[in-house]
Amino acid sequence: MTAKHIPMRMCVITRKMLPKSELIRLVVAESGLTIDLTQKKDGRGYWISKDLAVVKDARRRHAFNKILKRNIDDSIYDELEAVING
Repeated sequence: MTAKHIPMRMCVITRKMLPKSELIRLVVAESGLTIDLTQKKDGRGYWISKDLAVVKDARRRHAFNKILKRNIDDSIYDELEAVING
């Protein structure tokens, strides 16, 4: 019996390869950076771990501002924390 393929993606903060199910996809849209819970929206996608410590570290370092080379509203970090907390 062959093992089932598990899609892997890299977290932009920790740079670790993780299964897609353990990550949240963010998409750059005209309105800014948005969370893509369906993982199917058009646009450039960025992946971040479903871990509060990683999100807090990203907020502290203003990581998305540096990665995207544009000013990103801090509310995206609040939204990420809400998604992780369920």
